[in-house]
Formats: sequence, structure tokens, C-alpha cells
Amino acid sequence: MRDEHELQISVHDRRAVDAFAREFRIDPYRLRRFRHALYQQSLDPPAALLEIPLPHRKAFAACMRFHELELQRRSDSPDSRATKLVFTTRGGNWIETVLIRGSSGRLTACLSSQAGCAVGCRFCATGEMGLLANLSASEIIAQLWQANRLLSENRERIRNVVFMGMGEPLHNSRSVAAAVDELLSTTGFQITSRRLTVSTIGIPARMREFARRFPDVHLAVSLHCVVPGVREMLIPGSTRTSLSELHAAIDEVVLTSRRAVMIEYVMIDGLTDTAEAARALVEFLGRLPVFVNLIPFNPVAGMQPWRTSSREICHEFCQMLRSAGYKARIRNSHGGEIRAACGQLANRSDATPLEA
Repeated sequence: MRDEHELQISVHDRRAVDAFAREFRIDPYRLRRFRHALYQQSLDPPAALLEIPLPHRKAFAACMRFHELELQRRSDSPDSRATKLVFTTRGGNWIETVLIRGSSGRLTACLSSQAGCAVGCRFCATGEMGLLANLSASEIIAQLWQANRLLSENRERIRNVVFMGMGEPLHNSRSVAAAVDELLSTTGFQITSRRLTVSTIGIPARMREFARRFPDVHLAVSLHCVVPGVREMLIPGSTRTSLSELHAAIDEVVLTSRRAVMIEYVMIDGLTDTAEAARALVEFLGRLPVFVNLIPFNPVAGMQPWRTSSREICHEFCQMLRSAGYKARIRNSHGGEIRAACGQLANRSDATPLEA
């Protein structure tokens, strides 16, 4: 016999909830009020359910599943600039979400789109896991909803969202697109497009598709290195796309969205930070209107024995890019003390990856 929770629908599944509301003839206005209470006021389920008319409230509550994720652990960095939330999905996978507090106090949520990742970047703990599962749109949305509920205790709210957590978002493009729709919706979270970024290793066809569907949402490309042989070694999953194909895709995305694309570039001592690497990057970028984000490498215990580029080398590399006419900056890294920095997210070591 199936558990009654298996028969419920996720409260974060807009289409299913809308269909339920139509069947029971729940006033659309009251449903909008319910979503406003849930997503914009970050109220707990009993309080949000007060927006559903009393004659339908009990049936509505019984058919809704509010908790797609179970919070297992919360870790806060000593400087309070980063918080890591470790969740388990209903399917038993562990995922991690990171909240970052900028110098202005503005909060950014770094969401995961998959448990694990198939790309296999050798400088990333998530890539070492392999792919365990794609997250549903409801599981992606639930990360932000639960984070906002935790923050509401201090009257804080997330204003920026980046898909830079676990997984390759465009390998799970259908769920990510559905989640982005909810994040942007005026009856959802109301995150503005200029405060939403989706990061990808660079999958040309899906980049073009995403840009056509969401022309105002920022795309970031995890380029990291364009020196022949080095990029392929660092990012095994990049071998399916040539650099010329990727360049053409970035160019088309810019034309479609009329927004600069962010280029993410990891700084590894003696590997990606050399003068040769800088020249190769400038040659690859050509006339592309991009913004380059230099990311100091964050070591992960038990992985490659690489070192982070020195501060001086990072500044020299950044200056070379600026001298070539590109906007560039060195990203401030937060959360290393709690293994929440870029490249450090991973779930339990005993997880089993999916077979290819």
C-alpha cells in the first residue's frame, strides 16, 4: 500500500496546484494570496494555509506536500558571510545550498540543480561524485523557500539567486527552466531577472535555447582555461564541444539577450594563471562583450594537490585582461572554513553515482 504522502502533490508544482484549485473551484485570488504568503512573506505552512477559503482548506492541506527537502545540517562560517544548508531529498540524495552575504549585507542563494554532476571537473568536489540524480523543479524551488524561512527569523530575505551549486544546470534544463519561471513570477518569489544567474560549462544548443526563453536572465560560462590540453584535463566533460562552437554560442547568446555573458575562470597556480593562459584567453574572447570573473581555486582534501594562485598573480592576470579591454574582477571567496566555497560542495562519501 502506498504511503499517503506519495499521493500528495508538491505545493511547489504550480501546474498541479492550479489544476487542483480549478477542480475544487478555489478562488484564483485566494490562491495568489496563498502563494504570496508562502513565497514572499516566507510564512510557515499553517499560516499560509489561512489564505485558502475555510470550506476547502482541510482538503487542500491534505493534498499538498510542503516538504520536498529535509534539512540535515546548517553550518555558518566564522565571519557570518556564508551559510551552508545540507538537505536530503525524498529520494535519499544529499544536496547542498549555500547562502552568501555580500559586503553590503545583500544575500545571495547558490542553488543546486543536481545531486552530483556528470561533467567531472577535476578541481570540483561535486564532479568527483558523478551524477546521482537530477533535481525536480520543486526540489530546486524548495531550497530557496526553506532558506528564506530560516532567514525570516532575522527579517532577512534572499535578493539574488545563482545556479552555481551542485550540478550542471543545462544538463537538467527542463527542471531549471520551470524553477526559473517560478523565481521570476510575480506570484512566486519575484526575483528580478537582473538578479538571477544560471551558470553552465558551455552546452551550445541549450545555451541558445535558454537565452531565447529567458533573454533577460544572466548566463555565466565556466570556461576556466582555453590552453589546448589543459582545459580537457581540467574539465573532461568539455571535450564534447570545441572552443569555436562555444565561442559562436556565446556570441549568439549576447545577440539574443543583449547582455554581456559572465566568464568564470579558476585560478590555479602554474596551470591556469600563466602568461600563456592569459594570452590564450584574450585570443579566445576576441570581441565578445563579456565580464570575466576570476575565481581563486579552493582546495579540497583528498583531491588534486594544486594550489591557489597568489594574490599578486591574480592581480597581474586581472590587469592583463583589463588592459586588453575586458571588464574583469577577482571574486571574493567565502565559506572555505565550512567547505561551502566554489568547488567544495559534495554530498556524503558513501553515495553511489549513476551508471553512464
